[in-house]
Amino acid sequence: MKACVHMYGAKYVLYDGKTTYSLSDQTTPETLAVRRVRVIGTVDARTQTIQVDSIIDKNVDSLAAAYLAVVAIFAVYLFTMVRCEARLEDEITRLAKAYPKL
Repeated sequence: MKACVHMYGAKYVLYDGKTTYSLSDQTTPETLAVRRVRVIGTVDARTQTIQVDSIIDKNVDSLAAAYLAVVAIFAVYLFTMVRCEARLEDEITRLAKAYPKL
């Protein structure tokens, strides 16, 4: 892909499965060539060009979602452990009152 762009003057485009769109930004796509990306911008349907505001790797979204899921699971784990610790302390106090000589 990069060789075609550099050697033959081809341009980076976005293909959505039906239509090919030219991209106004030809610098950012070089690092993301042949990857699934999210392009944010404005489409000019007449010229089939996208005025690009940003391009990000779709894997970044997946990593962020996975990170948030791990954080949420860890928060639930901590909450559960705090509740268990409180119950154990209550049980120890109850048993200490019930059996003072032990």
